[in-house]
Amino acid sequence: MLDQGPALPYAVRPGAKTLIIGPGGGWDVARALASGSHDITGVEINPIIATTVMVEKFPQKSRNLYLRPDVHIYVEDGRSFVRRSPDKYQVLQATLVDTWASTAAGAFALSENNLYTTDAFRDYLSHLTGDGLAAFTRWGFDRRANPYG
Repeated sequence: MLDQGPALPYAVRPGAKTLIIGPGGGWDVARALASGSHDITGVEINPIIATTVMVEKFPQKSRNLYLRPDVHIYVEDGRSFVRRSPDKYQVLQATLVDTWASTAAGAFALSENNLYTTDAFRDYLSHLTGDGLAAFTRWGFDRRANPYG
């Protein structure tokens, strides 16, 4: 798990105080924990994932990841959370928070996603500690590999 690209922030900052925007099913939370982090905040916009799936219906499938005392999950928009938070983090991570289907189809290619504006990045950077880092992983699409492209 720590040999994948999204684990790089934890190789550089093991044990970091972490903010994860869009933790979904918990892969980034698990990576942070595996690196020794004990203060992890996740902000998930989808209450079905954050609450219904991860806490109420299937917590055992993730080994109760979202019920741990060192993991704090909030259901709201990630950028709004960051803007309002007084905290600073050593790692601020957002992994694949866009859907691949809309990215691959070019949907919304010309519309603005408020997670990726210059103002949003100012907010993110202002919430990093002096040695903090921000890590954003996006979907890639290789047209050469697309037989329909």
